[in-house]
Amino acid sequence: MVLPSMYLARAAFDWAIPSRSLVSLFQVGLGMLLFSLLSATIALTNRYLTLIITKTAILKMRVQLLERLFIIPREIYRQSDYVHWHTTIVQDTERLDIMSNNSLTVVLPSVVTTISLVILLWYWNPLLLALMALISPLAFIYNYYARRKLKYTTPLFLRAFEQFSKGILFTIRSLDLIHIQSAQEWEWFRQKESIKNLYHKSIQVAWLNSAYTLTQNNLLTIAKLILLIGGGWAVIGNTISLGELIGFYIATNLLQTALQSILGTIPVFISGQASLDNIYRFFHYPISQPYNGQIQVDWQGKLSLTAITFSHGKTPILSDLSLTLWPGQVIVILGPNGCGKSTLIDLILGFYRPNSGEIVADELSYRDIDIASFRQRIGVVRQENFFFPGTVWENLTYGLNDHPESEVNHVLEIAMADYFIQQLPQGLQTKIGEDGNLLSGGQRQRLALARSLLRYPKMLILDEPTNHLDQEAIAELMANLKKVQSRPGILIVSHNLKLTEQADQVLEMNDGKLRLVSPLI
Repeated sequence: MVLPSMYLARAAFDWAIPSRSLVSLFQVGLGMLLFSLLSATIALTNRYLTLIITKTAILKMRVQLLERLFIIPREIYRQSDYVHWHTTIVQDTERLDIMSNNSLTVVLPSVVTTISLVILLWYWNPLLLALMALISPLAFIYNYYARRKLKYTTPLFLRAFEQFSKGILFTIRSLDLIHIQSAQEWEWFRQKESIKNLYHKSIQVAWLNSAYTLTQNNLLTIAKLILLIGGGWAVIGNTISLGELIGFYIATNLLQTALQSILGTIPVFISGQASLDNIYRFFHYPISQPYNGQIQVDWQGKLSLTAITFSHGKTPILSDLSLTLWPGQVIVILGPNGCGKSTLIDLILGFYRPNSGEIVADELSYRDIDIASFRQRIGVVRQENFFFPGTVWENLTYGLNDHPESEVNHVLEIAMADYFIQQLPQGLQTKIGEDGNLLSGGQRQRLALARSLLRYPKMLILDEPTNHLDQEAIAELMANLKKVQSRPGILIVSHNLKLTEQADQVLEMNDGKLRLVSPLI
């Protein structure tokens, strides 16, 4: 559309205006308007198509990142920075989206326009184009050093912003700890330093971006001034017509707009490149699942661990451990903190694979079965259970298809959670706060148990249940569990000797080994 506009502008000044023909001038103006509307239509169509392309690509990337999040080994997950992962999946993909959009909707059309205009201007008047090009070495040198500076400062700003976000999130989650420790002033100072760091980094990046844009604009303006002086001298000397100069000047304005568009996206590209590096690293975390079996097992509840040895790095945790759990059986494993009880639970859940030995569900090895599907038949109540800021109902039924309220009420009764839920302002629809902090420790424990029972597990694992439940409550709970129609096997790990009264078998763990204490009480 540039060439017709240039010729129409030349026609207006070299023909229509000198001939004093209003009709001709109107025709020229109408032609320029039609070409402008056509150009806008093409630009909107291009914008729509590129949006579809870039948004679809980002959609697929975010889905792949989410999928990868689910298969990252637990060892890496436990050692990683969750906030950094959140930043990568949310903020870095958004920056990449912005960069991609700029690539297709701004940079690509502007590059095509720039090349076309340079060729056209060279054909139109190579001498005037050469005059404008006198400023290009200075622009190139400045662009080189400015980009280097931005490449250095932009990642620092992004890290400062991430630290600020992490600090505020920590403060919100830790308000109780801060008040209990009377650490308001200490934490305020710590977060203030993070805010000040972000302040300095953001000013530095914003100033560099502004200085970069303004300097490039001024250099382009200088080039146009050179054109105006040189072109005006050529008009005075009758080397070119006024219409030719105006047409050339219009094309130069379009060239300036295209170059400004390209140069203005450089900070966006530098930020996007830093985000792309983070996404690349996330995609290249080592992925090695403990088990890759595919068999869907109809597990009846028997589980055998034979000669299990396991270590974290060079630190031995379990040594030559063997254990068989039968359907409906209650087993209590006693032992001090740090003796390997929690590791044993993680092995049963298939989070880790033993260094040696074998785990068998009924008659199938863990190597052959689909662990994710198998895990659905195991209910786990940890010492500290996770709850999200939703309602009681939402936390109970998380990850499950619709359940009749009668089933939910039944498992609540078994878990002895029905009474306190009835006392809540909105019953099952009561919101429980972040991590369930609107409930007591015992209430959260009962709710976690009900959530596990709603899966109708073949095995129920209770990790230190006496942390929040007294002996009387444990006795009542065990009595309820033994009355369940499809009675699950129950594995209790604890350091509380009183739990042995509820057991069919008692074992003691020490130094990663199990010793039988009491068979079939």
